[in-house]
Amino acid sequence: MPNLFRRLFAEGALNSAFIPLFSKINVRQGKKDAQKFAQTVFTILGFILFVLTVVFEIFMPQVMGVISPGFKENPEKFYLAVHMGRIVFPYILFIFLGALCAGVLNGLNRFVAATASPLLLNVFCITALLWQTSSLIETSYILSWSVLFAGVAQFIWVLYACHLLDYKMMFKSFSISPEVKKLLRRMVPGLASAGVYQINLLISNSVASFIPMAVSYLAYADCINQFPLAMTGIGIGTVLLPLLSQKREQENFKEAQYLENRVLQFGCFLTFPATIALYVMALPIIMTLFQHGRFTEHMSIEVAKVLCIYVFALPPNVVIKILSTSFFRPWQYQNTDDGCHFGDCFKYWSDFSFVSIFFVLWHCCRSRYCIVDQYVGFRRMFAAYR
Repeated sequence: MPNLFRRLFAEGALNSAFIPLFSKINVRQGKKDAQKFAQTVFTILGFILFVLTVVFEIFMPQVMGVISPGFKENPEKFYLAVHMGRIVFPYILFIFLGALCAGVLNGLNRFVAATASPLLLNVFCITALLWQTSSLIETSYILSWSVLFAGVAQFIWVLYACHLLDYKMMFKSFSISPEVKKLLRRMVPGLASAGVYQINLLISNSVASFIPMAVSYLAYADCINQFPLAMTGIGIGTVLLPLLSQKREQENFKEAQYLENRVLQFGCFLTFPATIALYVMALPIIMTLFQHGRFTEHMSIEVAKVLCIYVFALPPNVVIKILSTSFFRPWQYQNTDDGCHFGDCFKYWSDFSFVSIFFVLWHCCRSRYCIVDQYVGFRRMFAAYR
């Protein structure tokens, strides 16, 4: 759940909509107006997320029933999922506000603090494992609390980095300006466009919850698949977005197009070898990283099968992450949405049709339609880009 929110918001809709507007105000109107805009968005989102957190805390059983309906067959598992979900969910409040602060830093071409903040989640989770007990349930609760504390630490980290640059991110009274309205309008289609892969994965996991170990297999495979995606598509896109925004606000369109073309070539240069390597070395990688303790050879083989299918969607997904930085205007977001949702219809049908047959056939068909999703989205996006 926390990683889903991080990828949807921190790496998706928020930065895609906020950074271009922030860069525009900073270039045309100066630092004072840019800081006022950031503080207004900070206050509005803080209030919305607080209300959202309270609602989800109250209705967490219903939320878990939607996210993981298969857990209802095991009351103890469902009970633990609800309680741990309530512990973890406030993470979204801190990670969203932290993502906004990171957007300010990226808009000012300060990438180190924002890029390093996700490492704190790993540090806290690894530290929590050092306190593990003989009870698996107690260890799970410790990990859940560590995720929440990591969110607080990430927020404080980027908030302090903003203050060092004399950008005071704080709650204040506000009036909704045209720029804020434009940001909120862009976030809705931006969420669907930049985060469609994560939404697909969430629905797939919901269906997989009916199959023993299926959610774990998908999670382990996606963990490996996300590594080259983060290193290339997300990493390059994060750096490219503010640079491209500044070039366009300066009306330097030729240099902006040259910059994006070179970045696209560099991303493909890194992604295709990584795709081949992950496909060929899937089983050795899984066995080396995970096959310890209760993780058996059979589990490694099943996770490797899923990974071998996932990697075929990696190149178009990286290209989409890079090209999506060009689509800031609402009509351009719509261009990307249409192609993505066309593939979604086929993919969701495969989820519910093949899950009742058997697991291997199901995850192969599910992942292949994920590739259709990425390919159609890429074709529509590239056509609009040209």
